[in-house]
This record gives sequence, structure tokens and C-alpha cells, in this order.
Amino acid sequence: MRGAGRQALAGFGAALLLAWPALAQAPPPAREAPPARIGPVWDGREHQPNPAEIEARSRARGLPEARETRDARDVDKLYRDLTGSDPQAQPRTSPRDADRR
Repeated sequence: MRGAGRQALAGFGAALLLAWPALAQAPPPAREAPPARIGPVWDGREHQPNPAEIEARSRARGLPEARETRDARDVDKLYRDLTGSDPQAQPRTSPRDADRR
């Protein structure tokens, strides 16, 4: 019985020696609360503005219109003019219309 007690005590001492560095470490720092907003995501939803919202905000601030928007508008107008789908376009007249009676 004495041999078993010494073995148990030696095992406990060895475990204490091996575990002591882990026990002596400083406690981990307290966790901070996660930020309320991470990029365009808050309240668990993505709040990425669409191009119309960006243009409306720019107009409200009095900023000049974005060049890409003007270019896109010009291209759209040219397309509608060429395809004849522009409701505001003037009706096209051919040179032969003047000859017709």
C-alpha cells in the first residue's frame, strides 16, 4: 500500500510540475463587445446603397453629377434615337417626303 501511495503522490507532483506554467499564465483579456456596425452591414442586414440612392444623396448635397451617369444617359438617348423607341424624339422625315403629294 505504501508503494501505491508514493506512486500516486509522484504522479500528482509530476502533473503539477507540468501544469504549473499553464496555471501561472495571465488570464486572457476581457472580450470586447462586437462593434455595432461592420462596413455596410448592421442589424444583421446589408445596407449597400444602390446607384439611385447615391445619385439622390449627391443631388441633395449639391455635388456635380457623376460623369458615368451623364455618359450612360447619352448612350441611352443615342440608342433610343437609333432604334426609334424614344417617345420624345421628333418623327424622322425622309428626303422623299417632300416629293410626295
